[in-house]
Amino acid sequence: MISFDIRKELPISLSAKALQTYAENFEKAYSLRKDVAIFLDTNVLLSYYGMAASEKTKLLSFLKDNSSHIYLTAQVQEEFRRNRVKNIEKDLFEPLRKIPDSFGGVCDEIKNKFDSVLQLNKKILVNDYPEEWGELEKVRDGLNEIMSIQSTLDKLKDRISGTTTDFKDVKIKDELLFTCANLNTTEKLSDGEISTIETLYSELVEDHKKSSQTNKPYTVFPGAGDSKGKEYPYGDFIIYHEMLKFIKAEGKHAVFLTNEKSKGDWIADDFSPHVHYIEHTYSLTDQIIFILNAEKPLSLSLANIHQPVEQAASLWREAVVTNVDHEKGYGFVFNDGESFYFNVRSFLDSDDFYCLNKQDYLRFNLISYPDGRTVAVNCVKQHYDFSNPSDVCSGRVVNLHGKFGFVRADDGTLYFHSLTVDAGCDFSNFKVGSLVEYVVGINFDGDPLIRKIRLSQ
Repeated sequence: MISFDIRKELPISLSAKALQTYAENFEKAYSLRKDVAIFLDTNVLLSYYGMAASEKTKLLSFLKDNSSHIYLTAQVQEEFRRNRVKNIEKDLFEPLRKIPDSFGGVCDEIKNKFDSVLQLNKKILVNDYPEEWGELEKVRDGLNEIMSIQSTLDKLKDRISGTTTDFKDVKIKDELLFTCANLNTTEKLSDGEISTIETLYSELVEDHKKSSQTNKPYTVFPGAGDSKGKEYPYGDFIIYHEMLKFIKAEGKHAVFLTNEKSKGDWIADDFSPHVHYIEHTYSLTDQIIFILNAEKPLSLSLANIHQPVEQAASLWREAVVTNVDHEKGYGFVFNDGESFYFNVRSFLDSDDFYCLNKQDYLRFNLISYPDGRTVAVNCVKQHYDFSNPSDVCSGRVVNLHGKFGFVRADDGTLYFHSLTVDAGCDFSNFKVGSLVEYVVGINFDGDPLIRKIRLSQ
C-alpha cells in the first residue's frame, strides 16, 4: 500500500519535477476544472450549518454543478455523518437561543451597576450635593425605563422559537446531506491499511515532537495537529491516504478544499503549501494534491455568522484571578498593573465560574466597548498538573535568574517562575542543566510559557 512517510529521502531531480508539475498545473487546479478531482474536507461540509443563508445557497449550487468531479473519501463521509446533527445544534440552534438571555443579562448588569454606585455614594450626595443626587435619581429611573426591554425580548424569543421549530426538521430533511449523497465517493481502506497508517502516524508524531522549533514545519504531516486534541487523531492522515490511493489509480491531479485555518498541518498559517507534501505525494503517485483554503476558489465565506465576532477574532490570553465573588457573580484578572473585569456570563461554561478561586489561571479573550471599558469574555478556567501524560513535556534548565528561569525544550526556550514549581519540589533544587518535566500554558499575550514544572521523576 501507499505510505506517506515524509522521512524517506528523495532525489533532487524528483523534487524539481514535482514542483515544476505543481507550478504548471496550479491555475487549472485553482479554477477547479473538471479534469481535476475535487475532494472536500469534513470541516467544509460542517461549516454549512453556521453559514449565512446566501452562502449556503452558493455552496449547494457548487456541489450540484460540479458533482461529476467532486469526491468524498470514506473517512470524510463517516466524520460528516457522525458530527452533522451535533453541529446543527451547536452552530444553528444554541446560538439563537442564547441571544435573548444575552441582551437581558447586559441590561440587568447596566441597571444594577449604576444603582450600586449610586447607593454606595448616597450619604455624601444626599447631604452635601442634594441637587445632583436628585438628577442622578432621575437618570437611574430613566435608565430603568430605557432598559425595560422584556416585551422586546419576549417577542424575540417567540421569533427564535419559531425559527428553530421551522428548522428542526433540518436534522431529517437536510438539503446538504441529500446533495452529498449524489457526490462521488472513494473506497474505504482495509483494516490492514488503516492499521499501517495508524502506526506510521504514531512514528511521525514522535519525530515531530522531538524536532526543534526551526525544523517543525518540515516534520509536519496531515493530522499532526490532532495528536493532543482528539481521542482518535488519525482521521486527517487517513483522508490523505485515501486521496493518494485514488489519484494514483486514476492518474489525475486532485484539489483538497479545507476550512482549516489554525492547526497548520494541511497548509501553513499564511495558506502557502507545505513543499514536502508536494514532493512526497508526487514521489508516490506521479500526481499532485493541491491543498487550498476553500473560501477563495469557491468565492464564498464559510464563516459562522452565529458566533460573536469578538470570539472569532480575539487573541486567547491567560492571567491570574485576583478576585472572585461567587455571590455577586463577578471577578477580576490582573496583568502588568491592570485589572480586567469578568462576570458569570463571561464564561463558556458557568460551572467554571463557580469553581473559580483566587490565584487560579483564567484563559479568555478581551473586548473593548465604546465607553472605553475592556472586559474579559469567553472565559475558561485552566488547570495545570501532571495527571495527563500527554500534556507533560521534558527539557533541560539552561538559565536561572533570581526567582525565574528558562528551559530549553522542543518548543524552543520557555520561561518559568518559581511560583509554578510543583508541590514537593523547591525552586532552590533547580540548577542549570537540571532535567525537568513541565506543562505548557500561555501568557497574557498568548505566547507559550511553563505553568507547572518539576524535576524529572
